[in-house]
Amino acid sequence: MSANFTAVWRPGSGAQSWVAQETFANFKTLDQNHFDNGLRLRFLQIDDDGSHSAVWAPGTGAQHWQSGMSFDELKAQDAAFFAQGQRMICVDCVNDLPSDNGWYAVWQPGTGAQFWRTGLSVAQFTQQDAAFFAQGLRLVHMRHEAGGSETFLGLWRPGSGAQHWRSLEPVDLTVLAQVNAQHEAAGERLVALPNFGLNAIWRTGTGSSPFMFSADVASFKVEDAELFKEGFRLSHFGIGFSV
Repeated sequence: MSANFTAVWRPGSGAQSWVAQETFANFKTLDQNHFDNGLRLRFLQIDDDGSHSAVWAPGTGAQHWQSGMSFDELKAQDAAFFAQGQRMICVDCVNDLPSDNGWYAVWQPGTGAQFWRTGLSVAQFTQQDAAFFAQGLRLVHMRHEAGGSETFLGLWRPGSGAQHWRSLEPVDLTVLAQVNAQHEAAGERLVALPNFGLNAIWRTGTGSSPFMFSADVASFKVEDAELFKEGFRLSHFGIGFSV
């Protein structure tokens, strides 16, 4: 089984580090080292084999992450961290959705509202996203269980400006390129290509948003190094697998 890399880059500055398919023990050590050097998690993916993939970028303040939670444990932890002034930047599950266990999340200092939902049909997800948008919230993470339960997971945080999302099934990169061009013409930029299948989120923005979908690790390393030198940093990073 080989790993396929999907990523989006946006204009940025400062240090950046990423890791793919690390063990729990190695990941804990890496995260602590990065924390001590002023970096914070910007993305975390944990797979059902226990491997950890992540991106770190400059940040300050506390940070908490936890894995292996039941659904009820996740809700309890989130409520406790929310009360302490922490907000989710990432939430997902190692299992197919819906699931009662295997949940993980990252919390960092934040203010304002936060909502996350799982087990939604496409109609429910669309309706929920529109309702949150009207309340001044924007989608920061989503997941579509394509080919399985067909349910959606989403995380919303305070934001402004336009936002659009799309779930393309089957995967069609030609359609993605066409839709992406339309959003760019409207002043929006691609910020994420969430797992699983081909999902995309656009937000109001300027500058370029280079992306790659399902590339091998060598191609990803070359592209990331080149874009880093040109002033781009990872906005989204994900790992998929093929036999």
